[in-house]
Amino acid sequence: MAREYYETRALGGRVEFRDNDGGIEYTSGPIVSVGGVPQLGRLPEKKAAQSVALQGYVVRFNKPHAFKGGIDVFAPGCFDASLASRKRVGFWLAHEAGTEIASTDGDLELMADGTGLAFRLKNPLADLVTEVRERRMTAMSAGYHVVRQEHKTVAGERVRFIQECDLTEVSLCKAGAVKQAFIDVVDLQQRGSLRDDVKSGRVLADGAFVALMRSLGRAQ
Repeated sequence: MAREYYETRALGGRVEFRDNDGGIEYTSGPIVSVGGVPQLGRLPEKKAAQSVALQGYVVRFNKPHAFKGGIDVFAPGCFDASLASRKRVGFWLAHEAGTEIASTDGDLELMADGTGLAFRLKNPLADLVTEVRERRMTAMSAGYHVVRQEHKTVAGERVRFIQECDLTEVSLCKAGAVKQAFIDVVDLQQRGSLRDDVKSGRVLADGAFVALMRSLGRAQ
């Protein structure tokens, strides 16, 4: 099966499709996480300060987006089996093989809750932090294989709901599809764990700020 890419970008706005049962917004559910384990023997590189991390949502659930001429929606829980398998997932740049800068065997942590697939990247490269902080790159994307899917007609449109997929990598990109997802710079001295930030809604609040900054940047 060919690998599919799902890209997300932090922009303002909200799109929802509704069926006969009402809205498809989903804001609760179990949390599953992997990664964040210290890795030894890495080659020295120019890193940002140890208190700096990159954090956000790679995927937001129940957010319709255009994909290959159709409409896709990631269902809550679609990454749970993949994360529970503890399969190694890398952090890449623009889906390019050979650009991996971290993985769940080291500084990358992934967590799925009812809102989406959240992440935290510790010890990021200083240049990468600069790109994100200056809003030149605020998009995230996931490489995945679809395992199970369901098609429904919503508001007259045929929509593919991805019920389960195998996560292969996550990438920092310049552009994406779902406006509610994002990447941002955080100070770990002022934060709890990724789980704490997700459960408290702080990651979502960060996303709202990033969206505002992007909107202001386009208005200038």
